[in-house]
Amino acid sequence: MIPMNPKTALAAISSLFFLSISLPAPAPAGDTTYRCGDEAVSVGDSTYTVQKACGKPARTEKAGTTGNTKKEKTAHGQKTTKGKSTRVEKWYYDEGYGGFVYILTFQGGTLKKIEKGGRSK
Repeated sequence: MIPMNPKTALAAISSLFFLSISLPAPAPAGDTTYRCGDEAVSVGDSTYTVQKACGKPARTEKAGTTGNTKKEKTAHGQKTTKGKSTRVEKWYYDEGYGGFVYILTFQGGTLKKIEKGGRSK
């Protein structure tokens, strides 16, 4: 170990302290579980499991598709689709007056993301 005088040690410790507080805090991870009543659903659950546990959502919306699909014409003029795409849906669960609206995003029938939206009105 290299001997340090007290002033050098204090300067090194102070530098490390100020460096550590100047770094950005890690971003909060998205929720991985949503509690509805006595039940809870998690990322990875199916639409069937979520609807069985939580009931019908207040609102649903189709958010598009993901994946690569390519339409081609055959020699006979018919259209074919190559590749794989999955449907993306968002389900909204409203906890009522003063509660939050939770947005559950499904991709291909599997829960991929849980977000806490704004307060309900």
